[in-house]
This record gives sequence, structure tokens and C-alpha cells, in this order.
Amino acid sequence: MSLDVDSRGETEELELRTGEALAHVLATASVAFEFLGEDLELEDTVRRYVDRWIAELVPLDYVDGMAEVVGEQLNAKPWEVFENVSEDELSLALEYAVQFKRRLNSGALMIGAEDLEVRVERILRSMGVKTEELYRFENSTDPSSRTKVLVTALALAFGISSVRGRSWAQE
Repeated sequence: MSLDVDSRGETEELELRTGEALAHVLATASVAFEFLGEDLELEDTVRRYVDRWIAELVPLDYVDGMAEVVGEQLNAKPWEVFENVSEDELSLALEYAVQFKRRLNSGALMIGAEDLEVRVERILRSMGVKTEELYRFENSTDPSSRTKVLVTALALAFGISSVRGRSWAQE
């Protein structure tokens, strides 16, 4: 969070929206990569925003083997999803994921996050991840398990694809 001082000297608390910021950076990177091709400085900027967004999701609800399942299927970078997902939809999904994790980390019982699940599944599919293969990581006794698995998978997908080549699992 940050504080903003207006012309009257009054302060207003503004919320830092890392999911929204990441979506805008990815949309800009998408266009820039079309014109520039590979650009290491731009990739580094994207990585920093991806890292900040992932930091908002910590602790991740990771289950052994999930990174391998996600990583083996990835065939697109985060800035390559815009053929299937709009910038606004990506922004909503990334920001909603942060809000979901904040509520969950504060101890609130999280159920009814179907909208988030649908959005995350769509993003993951646009990156090549078969979401039905992720459900083996669910905990049947936890009502928010599916959402946790999907949010964790999305963080893994963004993290892995933004730092490594498309075939990272074979490297």
C-alpha cells in the first residue's frame, strides 16, 4: 500500500494492485515483442512484475509434482495469452487471485470462487496447460482446494514460462 497526498494536504490510502499492473505490463510486452522480437531487457522487466505478483500469492498451496505437470505442458509465455484472453479478463483474474489468497491467508473460509476458477482455467489453457490434469492435486476435504490448485498452477505457469525457454522441463 502507499499514501497519496492531494493538493489540500490530505492523505488517501491507495491499494497497490499488482495483478492489474502485471496484466498491463504483459499486454505492453505482447505488442513490443511483436515489433522487437526477443528483448532481454523487456523480458527482465516482465519477470520482475511476475515475481511481485507471485509474492502477493505466497504462501502457495504447492503439492509435489505440480511444477512438473505444469512445466511439461507449457507452450506459451504469459504475454502470449492475448489471442484467447483479453487484457481486462487477465487483469481481473490476476487481481482476483491476489484477493482470494489474501482472504484465505487471513483465515476466511473461501468457497464460491467459481468465477476465478473459470478465468484461471482459460488462462492456463491458453498457455497449453490441460487443467483437468491438475485436479489430482486437490484435497477433497477442503472446499477451496480446486481454486487453490488453479491459483498455484497459474503462479507456476507464469513463473516458469517467464524465466525459462518453452522446453524448460527437458533442459
